[in-house]
Amino acid sequence: MGPHFRLLYGMLWLVAVAAGTTLGHTRWADLSRLRLEPTVTTVVGALLAATAVAVMARALGGVVLAIWTNGPSGRWAAALTEARARRWQRADALVTAVNKVADPAAYARAMARRNRICLVPPSCPTWTSDAIIARETRIRTEYGLDLYFAWPHLLLVAPEAARRESARSLAAWTWAGEVSAWGVLFLLPGSRWWPAAAAGAIICVVGWWQGRAAWTSHTAVTEAVADLYGPALATRLRIDASQWPDLATGREITDRLRKGA
Repeated sequence: MGPHFRLLYGMLWLVAVAAGTTLGHTRWADLSRLRLEPTVTTVVGALLAATAVAVMARALGGVVLAIWTNGPSGRWAAALTEARARRWQRADALVTAVNKVADPAAYARAMARRNRICLVPPSCPTWTSDAIIARETRIRTEYGLDLYFAWPHLLLVAPEAARRESARSLAAWTWAGEVSAWGVLFLLPGSRWWPAAAAGAIICVVGWWQGRAAWTSHTAVTEAVADLYGPALATRLRIDASQWPDLATGREITDRLRKGA
């Protein structure tokens, strides 16, 4: 998202703050009371303030991504992890109960429901952290590749289109975190002006939904790169890829890239 849009969001946030200070909850719709003399000083001041808010939103977006990725700690983490594991187990039991041959449509729905929770049994408190582990587990199980060490090298042997798609999905995820950060910021003046609280809550939900969609896309691209360009990586490392996909080749690639680490 360009800087002009961030500046616009910053200006809207300043309007929400002014409305909260001037109108309050009782006269929330009396926008005629919001008056500002359009002098050079006020315009420049508003632009500088909006820029500062936009910078703060970008920084807060990084915090949101860290929360999505790591989740809480302590008892909260254990409780959330346990709840996610129970949901996955119930969905997995439904997959087992459905006859794949007799009712393929019901089987597909049951699989989709389980996979929306996680592609592997959950072990983390948040969806994103489990999605990261699931991606690494699936690639390690299928190919013997350690994605932590192999991913930079896979990107270098992949064509430009694959690298662009990976960067695009990752940028969309970063922007989703910033969207949620804007939602949190709008909740602050919402304590004095309820339309800002309503807008902030909606923006938070939109950002969270965009974040899930973006990370799902990024995970799919990552797995596709491993599926398609694992043999190319082996060839570039002068490792025999004639038996690909096999775990021995993937583990040899991993050992080479680890360099003893």
